[in-house]
Amino acid sequence: MRQLLCVSLAFAVCCSACEHRDDGATLVVYSSVDDYVLNEVVQAFEDETGIDVLIVGDTEATKTTGLVQRLIAERAAPRADVWWSSEPFGTMRLAREGVLEEIDPPIEQWPAAHLDPEGRWVALALRARVVVYAPDRVDEADLPRDLRAYAESDWPARFGIADPRFGTTRGHIAALASAWGLEAMGEWLARMEEGGMRIYDGNASVVRAVALGEIDAGLTDTDDVFAAREAGLDVGMWIPSMSDQPSGEAWRGVSLVLPNTAGVIAGCTHPELANRFVSFLVGGRAESVMAASASRNWPVGIGVTPPEGWVCPPLLGMPMLSDISLIEGDAARIADAVLVN
Repeated sequence: MRQLLCVSLAFAVCCSACEHRDDGATLVVYSSVDDYVLNEVVQAFEDETGIDVLIVGDTEATKTTGLVQRLIAERAAPRADVWWSSEPFGTMRLAREGVLEEIDPPIEQWPAAHLDPEGRWVALALRARVVVYAPDRVDEADLPRDLRAYAESDWPARFGIADPRFGTTRGHIAALASAWGLEAMGEWLARMEEGGMRIYDGNASVVRAVALGEIDAGLTDTDDVFAAREAGLDVGMWIPSMSDQPSGEAWRGVSLVLPNTAGVIAGCTHPELANRFVSFLVGGRAESVMAASASRNWPVGIGVTPPEGWVCPPLLGMPMLSDISLIEGDAARIADAVLVN
């Protein structure tokens, strides 16, 4: 029977459930994917294969970042078999750190832009970074078209983001730093903080804050907006294009679209089962489940019906994401210096 563990970073090196698992039967998946999507996909895998799965997650505030640190700490004696992330940045770091090994057999018939050139991870099920806003208080036409303009007028006090040290917000900060320059990114964050921008413990919390009237707009992910709408909350969504940032010529014509990523842990206990799980993720059924879910992830695989409710903007290719990952640490340090007193 599948189990779900939610592990805080403070206890990252202690997991009695992992230590006492049945090594002959249970596949251990570390994942930052939202529970309602994760559970449905894992259940489909268990039903199809008969393989039991133990899921290890983390808190909403630190997930992905906390789990990446845990995997690096455990690499000499890995507890996990599979890494499945809701974003690409931590996965790229794990690959560089030698925590992920080549997927075997190699993933074939998959868009090359969504495969690690060295075969250590695969990207699937896309989300976009968006501005969520309150349609009863803000007309979409009045939203600034350049994200930097939110530092003007009274917008900072009406605006919110998730903690930029973690998750997709951290990656978004890195992307903007690449387009604007690190100094300009730091200045923008400082002006936003001085103006009263609110920091939340996750992207879903930003959406709830907009719906509850705490703020009028904020940065979040498409899946959090769709999930909120399915729960009956009245929130609007605008997908900004990086071409709105005139200094970022390399970004012209694309939006920041972030995939899920998955790979096999180097030296894991169950490599055959791990590779089978990763193959399942790109086999069509997993992306179909994610597209039909409240998350509305946009499929990468051919033949999977796209979700209703949004049109995927032009995609940000993996080579650009690789470039972003190189400055991710610098962007996070800017966020630490500006936002943590």
